[in-house]
Amino acid sequence: MPLRRRAADADRHTFELVDDGFGDELDLDEPLPASLSAPAPDGGPSRTHGTARADRSRAGVLLDLDGPDGPPATTDPAGDGPDGPAGAGAPAAVPRRRRGRALAVGAVAVALVLGGMVTVDAVTQRAEAERLRDAPGGLVSLTGAPELRWTVEVDLSSEPYVIVPGHLVVSDGDEVVGYDLDTGEESWRVPFDEPVACGTSAQWFMYGQADAQDTVVCVPAGPDVADPADREDVERLPATVLAADGSVLAEREVQAPSDPIDASVGAARWARGAPGPDGSVLWVGRAGDVPENDGETVELDPTTGDVDLAGRPADVAVALQDVATGDVRWTTVVPSSRIVRGSSYECVRWDYVTEGSVDVDGAADEATADLEQVWGYLSGGGVQLAGCGISATLGPDGARLDDPDVAGDAAVPYAGGYLRDPSAGSSFYGGGVGLYDESGEPVRSAILDADGDLVWEAPGMLVTPQATDGRSDLRFVTDGIRLTAYDGAGVELWEADTSGVADRVLVATADTVLVTTGAGLVGLDPSTGRARWTQEESTGSSMAEGLPSPGSVWQAFTDGRTAVLVGSDMAAGSNLVGVDLADGTVEWVDDGVVDSWGYTSVDGRLLRFGEGSVSGLG
Repeated sequence: MPLRRRAADADRHTFELVDDGFGDELDLDEPLPASLSAPAPDGGPSRTHGTARADRSRAGVLLDLDGPDGPPATTDPAGDGPDGPAGAGAPAAVPRRRRGRALAVGAVAVALVLGGMVTVDAVTQRAEAERLRDAPGGLVSLTGAPELRWTVEVDLSSEPYVIVPGHLVVSDGDEVVGYDLDTGEESWRVPFDEPVACGTSAQWFMYGQADAQDTVVCVPAGPDVADPADREDVERLPATVLAADGSVLAEREVQAPSDPIDASVGAARWARGAPGPDGSVLWVGRAGDVPENDGETVELDPTTGDVDLAGRPADVAVALQDVATGDVRWTTVVPSSRIVRGSSYECVRWDYVTEGSVDVDGAADEATADLEQVWGYLSGGGVQLAGCGISATLGPDGARLDDPDVAGDAAVPYAGGYLRDPSAGSSFYGGGVGLYDESGEPVRSAILDADGDLVWEAPGMLVTPQATDGRSDLRFVTDGIRLTAYDGAGVELWEADTSGVADRVLVATADTVLVTTGAGLVGLDPSTGRARWTQEESTGSSMAEGLPSPGSVWQAFTDGRTAVLVGSDMAAGSNLVGVDLADGTVEWVDDGVVDSWGYTSVDGRLLRFGEGSVSGLG
């Protein structure tokens, strides 16, 4: 019974048992081949018939269906068959015990094959699950519309959260709680002497995929910058590092560096320390002279709502301090930029005319110049800086990754390294010259390795898929009018064959690349870029009627076979729609959730976040 391979996925092997007609008259008492026959003790001829059972035992497997006392006694002492004595020219009867042995061997062979198939399939499924857990937007075990498994009531409007292996960690007043990601049940709770903040507030906006951190760093909750008279309290604070199971790994009262990081700018004016990566505290502040117009009252432009503010803020000082040892891992000073009109919102504090705690007209009448404002938060393994006159990305060692000469440029985690993405600033379409930035230069994305070194500069803006199955290595680039695919070495492969401009890549798998156009959704062949299927925009009044309009889709996830699209509907909230990647048909539609902020995939799981709760779907 040989094994016949059937067509299957590249990473899945399926075999079919085929009856070849052999084995029905298998004689296990026939002599073994010479290579498996044991020589006689006296060096004589190899033992065969009489000793074949022992030889087969030495060869590997012995199937004994005769019982412990040997073969059953014959019912024909004379050796005569039904046609008379067996002799020359008479066919020998097949012993029944031989057929029994053959059947047993066949059964064992089938069992071994089936067992092997089950083992191979189990290994394949585990490998597929691991790949999806690591893939952006990857989901494991999606067999239909995701069902609500659990909900945890937690206020995320003012508190950040942290994802560690197997747990969602949130602050609850003066306690920190870890919730099991599979069940939503509370796994552990750690008390503190005062309210604490763990993680970074920037994770409120990290939708799509949230990478688990190995540890949780907690510091006292409070304003980022205190009154200058209280700066000593700001620059010294207790910090605690927790493991994924809630155990305390390190505790220390840390203090911001007192010596000038750069002698040319003097001592730093530190803001409150914040949780940093890998068991550290992140210190961010200003270094250099305070601008003269800091603290002045500025008026709003009644036409544009902008403020007339000029000047150059002080440079930004950054330090990363290890909690366990107290050592400062690295320090750096990042130059700030002059304030330009339209980018002054980070340089003011808005003042409202109020009666009690209620705004009279809900609008700010004037603002106070605050050129000292600066924030630092985690970005992958590095640090993102934002504030007045500053927007920068630092790597794990403090090296700057973004291009300081490109307004709005930022570096975000990408494929184990970083993507230097100029689309954070203003991009313009210039017809034949494609996309260009405010300086008039063409927009160019760049892929960096983990050390910040350039791997590849794209001939346009890199369009990253929102979700993959971990098997696509294509890179997608747009110049504003066409979407082009490149391989991992930067070799151009194809241009997307769509009737409209393909502006976004929602999902990229080994079998389908799902893109949006002005008309709807298109499934492309990843080998050629040709359209495998096209779905036009739904004509219904809401997403529940069918496919979402391409402009309403703002998140995507996949298990490799189904695209899970998240769309926004003003009335229904965030809806989920399952689209078959093979042909574009709608598999299911899940009604909208009005108070949903968004979704994220965590280690192959799908989580939904709202202002007052976190829910696990599956």
